Amino acid sequence: MATAVTITITLAMLVICASGAVPGSSRPDPSDAPATARWLVAQSAWGVLSTISIHLEGAPWGNVAAFSDGPVGSSGGTPFFYLSRMDPTPNDITLDSRCSLTLSEASLGTCGSVDPENPTCARLTLSGKTGRSGTNGFSISLTF
Repeated sequence: MATAVTITITLAMLVICASGAVPGSSRPDPSDAPATARWLVAQSAWGVLSTISIHLEGAPWGNVAAFSDGPVGSSGGTPFFYLSRMDPTPNDITLDSRCSLTLSEASLGTCGSVDPENPTCARLTLSGKTGRSGTNGFSISLTF
């Protein structure tokens, strides 16, 4: 049976931690970057979790990972991941704590017919370092 690892991303700046977008709310004005970032985290169900790879000898490695940032209607701005040790991501984080989470509004289907690379389709990359949190997982504090 595979051992599971829980990864928590705790956001260190007001970009996500301050009050703002509520899950299920409409898209904020794009000129309000902090609210747009909070909204994107609250609305997203998956992103690309990237690490410095062990199995690729130090090359960058990105892996699609599902996450939750709290119960529906009660977004906390803290993405939680449940990953198996069979996945290279938690093994990479154990040896090198640097990681990032990248999200795109295109995954929500709210960009309409706009190309996902168009700047009006929001994208967000959170990056930081991990630190142990309890006995069952990691806590990832992000710095910008």
